[in-house]
Formats: sequence, structure tokens, C-alpha cells
Amino acid sequence: MADHVARGGTLILGGGFAGSYVGRYLPKRGATIISRENYMLYTPMLPEAASGTLEPRHVVVPIRMMCPHAELILGETQAHDAERRRLRVQAGNRVFWVHYENLVVALGAIVRSLPIPGWMTRTYHLYQLPLLSRKLRVVAEWTVALFFRRDIAEIGTLGHRERVGDV
Repeated sequence: MADHVARGGTLILGGGFAGSYVGRYLPKRGATIISRENYMLYTPMLPEAASGTLEPRHVVVPIRMMCPHAELILGETQAHDAERRRLRVQAGNRVFWVHYENLVVALGAIVRSLPIPGWMTRTYHLYQLPLLSRKLRVVAEWTVALFFRRDIAEIGTLGHRERVGDV
């Protein structure tokens, strides 16, 4: 089993929103990011992509483009040896140890990893939204949702005209 040293001494677990931004802000030293995917999904913009006001390709950002000074390892961690400051990683058919000085755990996509109250999650979400107008729209939507049940419509049945032969 071969050994590997994290670029710049910093090893980032998770290439999501938090992990990618940490890798982006370490340009001089660089970092090594371990992620299952080679892209970062900008989740605050997903509603716009789903509604068609934004193209889906603008919501998916390649990690290598976002973090040009970071090394990306597509794989999963299998074990952690805290005493020796290393992680065992499986990347495809290869299994190896990655040594680090600083470890950043950015597993934001893991559901319920910590018991974080809903108001705290929503506050952080509002903080991350880029425009004041968008923040106000989201707050208005949440306020309306307090008083009305969720409106569910099957989009597949909307807007389909009957075929000429069916009339």
C-alpha cells in the first residue's frame, strides 16, 4: 500500500460547498480534496435550475476549475489513523494512505450528521444567498409556507395538448 502526502499539508474531506471553498481559498499552499464526485453542486441555485430560469450547467461547478491549486482524488475514505495523521483512501482499484498536517472535514451532504436546529440551517442558507432581493423572496416564501400547506402539482401533466389523432 503506497503512501501519498496531501498537497500543502492540508487534506479536505468532501468536495461540496464547504470543501470546495476551503480548497479555493488556499491557492498558494494548495490542498488535496477527497470527494466522490468531481463537481460541486451549488444547491442555493437548484430551485432556479428546476424552474428553468437558470440552466442546470450553471449550478454544477467542476472542482478542478474552482480549485485550480488543489489536487482532487476521486474516492472514499476507509480508515483514519489520528496518531500518524493519515487517512486510508480507496480511489478506484487503488488503496493508499494520505498523510496530512491539517484535516478539514466538510461533509455537508451527510444528512443529520449533527443535530442542527432548522432555524440555524435556514439562517445559514439566507446568509449564503447572493442578492438581497433573493433573500427577501426566500423569506417571503418561508413566511407563506407557515400558513398554507404545500401545493403539489404534477408537472408532467401540465401544458400537454392533445395529439391531433386523439381529438
